[in-house]
Amino acid sequence: MEKNNEAKTENLLSTSLQEEILIITLNDGKANAFGPPMIQALDKALDEAKSNAKAVIIKGRPGLFSAGFDLKVIKAGGKAREEMMRSGDALALKLFKWPQPVIYAVTGHAMALAAIMLLGGDYRIGLEGDFKIGLNEVAIGMPMPYSGVESARFRIPSKWLHRTVAHAEILDPAQAMDACFLDAVASNEDDMMKMALAEAKRIAAFEQEVFATTKMRIRQPCLTALEEIHCQS
Repeated sequence: MEKNNEAKTENLLSTSLQEEILIITLNDGKANAFGPPMIQALDKALDEAKSNAKAVIIKGRPGLFSAGFDLKVIKAGGKAREEMMRSGDALALKLFKWPQPVIYAVTGHAMALAAIMLLGGDYRIGLEGDFKIGLNEVAIGMPMPYSGVESARFRIPSKWLHRTVAHAEILDPAQAMDACFLDAVASNEDDMMKMALAEAKRIAAFEQEVFATTKMRIRQPCLTALEEIHCQS
């Protein structure tokens, strides 16, 4: 039985519960940008997962997962930009620490903050096609935040680390899998969702506390660095 729950925050995302798997679909009709409303909506959806689900799948709309932070807010600068980036970093950290399995169904382009989020996923499935995945902060004049650097250091192999972080090299899905932004690439969206649901159910079948404890032990060095950064900011 499927339960659908439409998000109330400006229709930026929707949720559906399938066999104790909460599917969160980002769809603002534009770039799925992580401005303050989208950040708040996803944060609220995660709280729904905490009480109703055993695993989370986060997906975008056809052709696009997310373009990252809202460029309008970035270009405006000032306090609004600082608060957006701080809350976005906090959301990425929350997802990185999330005790339940977090599966990303990357339906297209995934840039900047969206790509940082992928680095914290338990399983990430991309889609074949002319899609771009990567960390473009340096290319648009923004130093990569420490939190992004630590997430990259945690997941990205050394041969790709400087190319993707310092050089802002943008990858196609096959390259993104080699660089560990993705774990698999599907030929179409239906297959991608079948793979995402199968992996979510497989991991969710583990004893949850055992999985969460082991996940945190693997991530502890990175978490320690990330939490020290947040304490200093």
